[in-house]
Amino acid sequence: MNIPPHWPEVTLPNSFGSSSPKEEQAFRFLKSLIWSMRLCDPAVALPRLDSLLMDESFRCFRETLLHIQFEANQTLAANSVTIPSWQAVVEFLDNYSIVTVEDLRAAVMDQLSNFQREIRGSEYNYWRNFFDNNERVDENRCSEEIASRLAPVFARQGVAVNIERMTVNRNRCDITFTKTFQGRSISLFVEVKGQWHKDLCTAATEQLHKRYLCHPDAADQGVYLVLWFGRSEMVAGRRKHKFASAEDLGLHLSNELPDSLKGKIDVVVLDVSKPD
Repeated sequence: MNIPPHWPEVTLPNSFGSSSPKEEQAFRFLKSLIWSMRLCDPAVALPRLDSLLMDESFRCFRETLLHIQFEANQTLAANSVTIPSWQAVVEFLDNYSIVTVEDLRAAVMDQLSNFQREIRGSEYNYWRNFFDNNERVDENRCSEEIASRLAPVFARQGVAVNIERMTVNRNRCDITFTKTFQGRSISLFVEVKGQWHKDLCTAATEQLHKRYLCHPDAADQGVYLVLWFGRSEMVAGRRKHKFASAEDLGLHLSNELPDSLKGKIDVVVLDVSKPD
């Protein structure tokens, strides 16, 4: 018996029953299966929804799949929100203190933005710290430089900045920001990659998300920090590439994030290239 690769799309009438043609019954069954994914755990459903959306056999269900995907992302985002205690709210309002992972992530993004302005605009030529004898330094040296610049700023708010912190399965995250508040620890994990790295386009998902953001202190949030040394440097292991600036690369990497991670992972491309 030859089984077709997929059932063809069928216009379904309002009435149906056991006497309906088998094509209608099969298509209705497929449709009900897809709608039943609304009842699944969003963390389980989202990878499967991504797979179905890429499968041309299910193109007639695309609008339905997108709708279910949107609802699942909303549910997942709502479940990951940390509601601070009233003490935390008072502490934040009185002292502008960091009390949640969301606060920590926003503060790190602000400080990286400030550091970027210093690198490009300061008379102290901070970009030189990312070069040694006119050659770029490696990712570890870059991570150390960034951490050393940010550590004093965050120390004033009780946040420790660590290099190569060990996590589950002996994985080591490049930079970690950690604060203990009311006996509870919050952490923001930062994965650092040079633009040349062969895993540049997958590290946000395969390393940052899968290895580090599962940590109970992380609230499923993180920062993917990429180092831009100029258009003459390789991108993802390739000499020939289309990227003319840090902004171009940042936009590309942000767009490449799966929808399930958008809003949870910030992509920052730090321009440390030599001035023209």
